[in-house]
Amino acid sequence: MVSANYKDISSYQNTFTPSPNYCAAPFGTFLCIAFLKSPPYAFLTSLTLTPTFKNNMTYPGTYMFPAVAIPYVLPQDLWKLYGIPNDYYVVAPKYSQSVIEFEEQYYSPEDLSLFFEEMGIYGANTPVTVIGGDNATDPGGEASLDIQWIMAMAPGVPTIFWYNDGFDPLMWAYDLGNNTNPPMVSSISYGLAAKLVDFLLGTGYVARSDIEFQKLGLQGLTIIIADGDYGAGNLGTPPYMETNCTTLTPVWPAQSPYVTAIGATYMTPLSHSICYRPESMGGIDCREGQPIGEVGVSLDNGLYWTTGGGFSASSNQPSYQTYAVGNYTKSTTLPPATTFNIAGRAYPDFSAVGHSLLVVIDQEVEPIDGTSASTPIFAGIISLLNEYRASNGMPPLGFINPLFYQIAARNPAAFNDVVIGRNRCTAYVFPDGSYPPCCPNGYIAERGWDAVSGFGSPNFRILQSEVLKV
Repeated sequence: MVSANYKDISSYQNTFTPSPNYCAAPFGTFLCIAFLKSPPYAFLTSLTLTPTFKNNMTYPGTYMFPAVAIPYVLPQDLWKLYGIPNDYYVVAPKYSQSVIEFEEQYYSPEDLSLFFEEMGIYGANTPVTVIGGDNATDPGGEASLDIQWIMAMAPGVPTIFWYNDGFDPLMWAYDLGNNTNPPMVSSISYGLAAKLVDFLLGTGYVARSDIEFQKLGLQGLTIIIADGDYGAGNLGTPPYMETNCTTLTPVWPAQSPYVTAIGATYMTPLSHSICYRPESMGGIDCREGQPIGEVGVSLDNGLYWTTGGGFSASSNQPSYQTYAVGNYTKSTTLPPATTFNIAGRAYPDFSAVGHSLLVVIDQEVEPIDGTSASTPIFAGIISLLNEYRASNGMPPLGFINPLFYQIAARNPAAFNDVVIGRNRCTAYVFPDGSYPPCCPNGYIAERGWDAVSGFGSPNFRILQSEVLKV
């Protein structure tokens, strides 16, 4: 039996007997799965599961975090949220875009075609070029997500599926820089705890990759990178992740000052506090309609993972960040000074939706989460802006951070500010005691730039006009 308490929605407080339900005992530990019917956007403050076995023994357990019920997200939802016209299609593209894949992540052209068909959008015949090989018979969740959603956000833009064996972004950067017709926008959904990079990939790897990323920006290329799904501290299983909160370990390559780092949000009226106040206090029930905004993904705010963000331990804060990040560090409650480098490159720069996005894998439609989703979404929007500039006789945006930080300062409405969220936690797994699910401190979303969502998500209509001013 599952007991669920909904925050400030008394009419939905109830106890459910879920169906179907399932219990098993893998490795001697009971694992029970239950499906709970819930109204959309309901915020559950507590969940208790009490399985009853044939011998009438019960083992009650309480999930220690809140949970939120979010409907599946379609491309049309994000077009509306980010101000992209429904019929927007690049008819005569000048540039291309790419997704970069590693570690045997492949995509299926048949899955891509079915995705466009199922989502009801144009683009099924948009050219896709493969560099480095592909195994279409073994599509992976990461690669399928990346190529389907970057193309959904930029219908009509030719796309490159760029595969590298192993995990070697530096070699990819060399190859991209030497390409005679490179994609103007590249999306990378992979990362590693920054302190381990030189140990695992070779001494000086971080420094050399920063130089290559800088070269790519000077060539007019935009590199968009996910900022991780394990919170500010990268808590997780050793040896590749952090096991304690002594240091808030940043993620590489998102921490590089020469790339654009993207955090994750989810769509919900929880972003508007009036929706979750009792009617006696002026609240309204927003579950069935507007307003819908965004909240930073975290265990604290209802999901089962946490968006990254923080400060580099090795790269100095670039000048384009000084004003925005300085305002944040002066106005918010920060983690203890011993746990992070306040003078380091701060990230993320921006964010986008990264929860409950539908993807086709092996001809089946399923939802996927992660900054791995928010990154190609943001990258696709940059491709649209590049094409808009091209139609006005202007070059591609290149390294967008200096310009976009200026835009955020002069016209904050160019980004949808995310003011709810914190990233002190990691992704939820069944606790085994090897690391805590949350640190006492992380970073908190605030007005303006913050180390949870950056400046927030893009407002395409305003950015269209702003990118023509330079």
